[in-house]
Amino acid sequence: MTNKNIILLVLFLISSNSFAQIIVNREDIKISTRDMDEVGEELFIKKNDSTLLPSNTYICNYTKRGETYPISFIINEAGKPDGVVELEGRFKTFVNNGIIYRYEKYQQSKDQLAREGFMRGDTVITKHYNKHGQLRAEYWNLNEKNIYDYNCSFYSETDSLSSCRLDDKVKGLLIYFRKGGQIESKISTKNLPKNILKQTEEFDENSKLKKKEIEYENGKTKTILANGSYTIITKVNGNENIEKYTKEGKLIRKFTETESSVDIDGY
Repeated sequence: MTNKNIILLVLFLISSNSFAQIIVNREDIKISTRDMDEVGEELFIKKNDSTLLPSNTYICNYTKRGETYPISFIINEAGKPDGVVELEGRFKTFVNNGIIYRYEKYQQSKDQLAREGFMRGDTVITKHYNKHGQLRAEYWNLNEKNIYDYNCSFYSETDSLSSCRLDDKVKGLLIYFRKGGQIESKISTKNLPKNILKQTEEFDENSKLKKKEIEYENGKTKTILANGSYTIITKVNGNENIEKYTKEGKLIRKFTETESSVDIDGY
């Protein structure tokens, strides 16, 4: 063996030994396992006296409800957790120089996600899944404030999808979905034409528009039906003045809810 090969072999053995997995007792370290799903926060793994662990790959076992589970983790040169911290084989926390940027929690089968959280820019996104892998809920938080909320209800016996609700506070959208994923209704409060405060749309089971209600800044409300006919309601002194029109814009009925109605042209 040449001197060059001997040197390479020695360097390899030193490298291998320096990063050999070290087994530590759970009682000898402090690890904030309850914070392993706090995306954007720092994860601490230290000795009991709060001093830093040497850089290496570690594994320790801990007991929970009579069962023993492993925790594996890596400590970098700065003495901070780095890479993947794995707990019980069902919980993985992804760390970059001590900062959590993603986590994954798996179902009992360990092959299907139950929950995950990650960063997208400055936004923390959390997703929940049912046992079939269907999205159950999704939350977006920016500066600890919720800006997006998607929630689904499921039938308890089969864990199959029943209906869903989406609340996007950035876009000003509130949407309700039917079982098949079709939109049942949509409420918009942002990105609307001038003088409109709110718009509500209702759809039938074939996703066709059934009714649209528009609320204006001047207090009037216009309701448009699928056939194009519409109603305008104006609130005056606590009463509602109601006008009904054909799709061509012809007034066919006018009345106040507290007074007798006035028919026009026999309608």
